[in-house]
Parts: sequence; C-alpha cells; structure tokens
Amino acid sequence: MKETMQYKLLDSGHGQRLEDFGGITTIRPAPWASWKPKLSAKDWAGADAQFLKDSSKEGAWIFSQKLPEAWKIGFHELIFELKFTLNGQVGIFPEQKANWEYIKNKIRKASKPISVFNGFAYTGASTLYAASENAEVCHVDASKTSVNWAKENAVHSGLGEKKIRWIVDDVITFMQREKKRGKKYDAIILDPPAFGRGYGGKTWKWERDIEILIRLTGDLLSDSPLFVLFSSHHPDLSPSDFVFLLKKFLRKKGDYSSYNLIIPSADGASLDCGITALCNF
Repeated sequence: MKETMQYKLLDSGHGQRLEDFGGITTIRPAPWASWKPKLSAKDWAGADAQFLKDSSKEGAWIFSQKLPEAWKIGFHELIFELKFTLNGQVGIFPEQKANWEYIKNKIRKASKPISVFNGFAYTGASTLYAASENAEVCHVDASKTSVNWAKENAVHSGLGEKKIRWIVDDVITFMQREKKRGKKYDAIILDPPAFGRGYGGKTWKWERDIEILIRLTGDLLSDSPLFVLFSSHHPDLSPSDFVFLLKKFLRKKGDYSSYNLIIPSADGASLDCGITALCNF
C-alpha cells in the first residue's frame, strides 16, 4: 500500500492546537500550550471545526460549514476513519507516531513470530502497525464503540484478515484472566488514561491502578520478550518518573528509556503531548 501522510499540526498556543486531518482543519484544546501561536489570527479563524469546553467541563463541536460525519485519512501506509466525538477527539492520536514507528520496526526485525498485547487500545493504531508486520495481536479496550471502530480501521487498511483478537473488557480484569490461563506475550503496549470509566462500571485511576497494571505486564511477558511500551498523557508525570515506575514494578532486566511525545509543526509551534516509557529486551 502506498504511503501517505494526511495529517499536519499547523500551529499551537493559547491553550489550543490547530490541526489538518485530511483537509479538514480543527481547533481543539491543548491546555499545556501556554505560548503565543506562531500563525496569524486569520489562519486560525479559517478552521472548519472547533471543540469548545464550558466552565462545567462539558464540550461541543462548533462547525463553520457542513462537514461529513466521518472521513478517512492516510497515515503512513494505513487508513483511519475519523469522526467528531463528544470528548473532542477524532479517532487518532498523532503524537503516537514515534511509538507506531518503533512498534513496526521492532517487530519487523524480530527473528521469530511475535505475539502482542495492546491494552487501552482505542481505535487500533498500535494494533494495526503490529499486525502489518504479521504479529498476532490481542486488542483490548473497555469501549465496544472503540473496538468496533478499530475493526473498521483494520478493514480500511487491508488488515481485516490478520490474526487479531478483538476484546471488549476491562484491561486489568482481562490481564488477570490471561495470567490465570498462563498466556504469555512477546510485546506489551499500554496507553492508560489518567482517569477513565471501564467495562462493567469499573473505573481506572492512575494513582491507584498503575502499579498493578505494570506488575501484570511483567507477569504476562514471555521468556524471550521483545519490548514493553507504556504511554501516558497524565499531566503531572515526568519522563524520569515514568521510567522509574516501569523499572520498579516490571521487575525485569532490560534497557529502560523514556521520551516525550512531540508533534512537530513546519510553520507553527510544535506540541508536547505525552510521554512514553519503554523497556527493550
């Protein structure tokens, strides 16, 4: 499949981000973007859609013209369907680009078939990058809507027949079941939120649950693992804190590192959107 890149960060600043998703320009909140935008107010005023939050933290999309309910963009060799969601997301997190490239290249260079666990897997980008290199993937998310969306992205990307288990469940609960079953994985990818509501009414809270999540990750690793990759958008987490937690609770010998997830902008201000903590084996 031909590679395309139909996403651009146009600018950021004043608590917002201006982006182009396949020709549709959006303005979305970016609270950490405290600087002044580089582009002009006129450039920002031309956006097709803006997500606004009120004082009660509720939000809504405001459209400057009639737009499709769903549309597709190319991101590398994959195709993703995008939609305007009630929480201001559109279905893809471009800051994860470095992680997706790492996943793809690491699996491609492996000398054996690779099994991958992807938890908090959302609309499936990490799953699809792994599956594109013929990894066998277990994709788990508490949202049935997100899992079905990920399945559609697999079909759009020509990966609908790959070996992917699509699971709607609470991630920790499912990992505990996998541990009891003796299931092992060569690579584990996790992108937990700071807070979230899970399957069956369960909740996820970073401060309460991150230790058990990392410990379960260690329990599910195979005897010859490839990597563990955690990412986070937690506002109070530093790269050094994140890699310290991973090393402390994973309890595995490996090469630990961390880095910021940054979206570059050719003409505007780039944006730091999160952190990855990584263990290479």
